[in-house]
Amino acid sequence: VLNEISFPDHMQPSDPIFIANTLKDLHAAFVSKEYGYHLRLRILLLQLLEALLKDIATDDGVGKRHKYRETIAGAIQIMKNQYKDPPDYRQMASDFGLSLNYFRTLFKEATGKAPLEYLIQIRMDKAKELLTNSNYSVGEISEMVGYENIHHFSKLFKKMEGISPKHYLESLTGKR
Repeated sequence: VLNEISFPDHMQPSDPIFIANTLKDLHAAFVSKEYGYHLRLRILLLQLLEALLKDIATDDGVGKRHKYRETIAGAIQIMKNQYKDPPDYRQMASDFGLSLNYFRTLFKEATGKAPLEYLIQIRMDKAKELLTNSNYSVGEISEMVGYENIHHFSKLFKKMEGISPKHYLESLTGKR
């Protein structure tokens, strides 16, 4: 995931006190080497990364400093609203006054993902939500998130999540 993020060379954190305190805690945990300190270091590093990410990107993963962040945020909203439908990136680009190639380039620059990769993530997140909170079959969920071919859906799900939708469903408490 971090290879998709473009950190600026210089930045002013919104909460410099949190950053400073987290760095102090990191140093203290490293120096003390108390039992389990590796876990403490990981936790602190993840908290630090989270804080930095909030400063450079929106909740949708669009770079806050990107010139076309509002355009890309609009495209993401369309994708979230119409995730079930086959994507029409040409129309989306046209709606924003961009060529298809330029739209794809800007989207990748702003989010670190191609539009199709982003749409697949939206669909997989919705599929996980449905698997967790409904009694639909994997085949029904596949269709609900825009995939007529359950095998294609399952392959994408496994690629994204590291586990098949069936096994994901079985791993949930009370779902067998």
